[in-house]
Amino acid sequence: IAAIRKRYQQISSSIVDFQERVSVQQSMLDRYHSGSGYSVDANADIHPDGNDKPDSVPVYTEQDLEMEEAELDELEARKKALEARVAGMEKDLGGLLG
Repeated sequence: IAAIRKRYQQISSSIVDFQERVSVQQSMLDRYHSGSGYSVDANADIHPDGNDKPDSVPVYTEQDLEMEEAELDELEARKKALEARVAGMEKDLGGLLG
């Protein structure tokens, strides 16, 4: 029973970590879809010194976004699997304690 409880705590904390990662990535994806946070106006890519290279503006390609979406889908699937395992453990603990 102690081992099951320990594993339950580990999985519960993992779920919280994954939820935070999903939340961060979802907000990044939402910003991308809304156009804020990643857009650059026409004059923003010209430096005051006349150089036309931006200093630290990230460039995101369609492939980058697809990779992020795939990672998001993978994390969601892992989260659901972990939640199912936690639910199974709760049933096992309920059967042992009840």
